[in-house]
Amino acid sequence: MPGEEFEEIIEEERARVGAKTDAEMTAEGWQRCAERFMELAQRHTGQPFPMDPYKQLELGIEAVFKSWNGKRAVDYRNHYGYPHTWGTAANIVTMVYGNFADGKSGTGVAFTRNPATGEKKFYGEYLLNAQGEDVVSGARTPTEISGLAKEIPEAWEELMRVADILEKHYRETQDIEFTIEHGKLWMLQTRSGKRTAAAAVKIAVDMVDEGLITPAEAVARIAPDMIDQLLHPRFDEKVLKTIPPVAKGLNASPGAAVGKVLTALRGVLVVLDQHAVAEFAEPRAAPDRTVADLAERMQDSLQAASAGLAERRFDPPQSLKDWEHLAAIIEKAPDR
Repeated sequence: MPGEEFEEIIEEERARVGAKTDAEMTAEGWQRCAERFMELAQRHTGQPFPMDPYKQLELGIEAVFKSWNGKRAVDYRNHYGYPHTWGTAANIVTMVYGNFADGKSGTGVAFTRNPATGEKKFYGEYLLNAQGEDVVSGARTPTEISGLAKEIPEAWEELMRVADILEKHYRETQDIEFTIEHGKLWMLQTRSGKRTAAAAVKIAVDMVDEGLITPAEAVARIAPDMIDQLLHPRFDEKVLKTIPPVAKGLNASPGAAVGKVLTALRGVLVVLDQHAVAEFAEPRAAPDRTVADLAERMQDSLQAASAGLAERRFDPPQSLKDWEHLAAIIEKAPDR
């Protein structure tokens, strides 16, 4: 079922009660949302929404297994070369709730270091009175993570302590998800954090200096495809600060481009067929919009543009010192 239809129901009910945010929604408003959600589910599936909790659990597990063959999952495995035969698993755990309207409950995602610059600074976002999907779906605008220190200081201090333990244990930047229920912090997940090429260089160098990893490990962490990121053209940050933006949004990929802004995927394909530059914009950030949606149709355009690749100016990461330091590491690494 399209997630947008659920969001439209929430927006309509918020407008009905005069609430600007989900946290301001009344209990009666959420009750109407739940009833309309069930009606929506029945329209799409042809079956009443199951009220038996065991049936809900069964369907939830089934949905996890079916997600392995979802388009987004298949595209991801194809892109990174992972086998389609691995399969997946479902973890069944007791739920914790961040959507209590008590001012001490919420959810968030964060990186132990800035994934864009590599700076050793906690980076992320959170929402009060929300569940995890509310943050990562892109449907709502979260708050910068440092604000948590003022709103729920005890949970913030615990989060900082645990994040430090995780990064030192795994010796790698961590991408973590958490929920706070009535002021108590619950860690949901941690994994190695994805980062830009410039950030990867800085993090690798810093972790060598901090004694977390060896020089050989630092070199191994700079993957070949990261160099491709550095070839993307960029706007001059100093110039950008002097120009008022027409609109703001979340970027789905690195680099800068000049071209037509389109709001329909079909229009993007038409422009690409004309070997022109297209920028795709949507009202909400949609995780299921993958590069693979355009991959086949983009091949001709990419081949036509390949001759111009050599004309791109190589733009190094923010600190030339990081490159020099990494070059010195490479020279000393015995297995380079």
